[in-house]
Amino acid sequence: MAFTDRDRVRLYSGLSDSGRVSDELVDQRIADAHADILRDLLPEYAASTDEMLVLAETELSTAYVLRSLALASAYTERDHRSGDLTLRQRGRSAALAARAEVEERRAWGRLLPFLTRSALPHKFVPVEPAEPGDDDWDAEDR
Repeated sequence: MAFTDRDRVRLYSGLSDSGRVSDELVDQRIADAHADILRDLLPEYAASTDEMLVLAETELSTAYVLRSLALASAYTERDHRSGDLTLRQRGRSAALAARAEVEERRAWGRLLPFLTRSALPHKFVPVEPAEPGDDDWDAEDR
């Protein structure tokens, strides 16, 4: 069972118009977010009611709904031309995708304490050249 629900996602996201954003879409994105969280969640939190988990899943679900809306919007965006007037309808999908990115980053940040160690972000370090002189990177630069 998901940590969040449709009403919470609608309230959080402001997407309360079920005519524009169907209940089925919201429910599916909640299921997708929940599955993604469960994949890396520590077992002891699987049945948790922790408010941070609820908020994080709400944010992640919102991100997934927004991404779906951005994709749909990209297919319907077009300019309207009438005589000498052109109305440009660009940018909505990019704005939705940008907000989705913010929501997703926020959600995964909140989830970090609840995730398995293998799910935590990796620290990248420079790779030493195979042979000395293979590049201009100097050992003193480390």
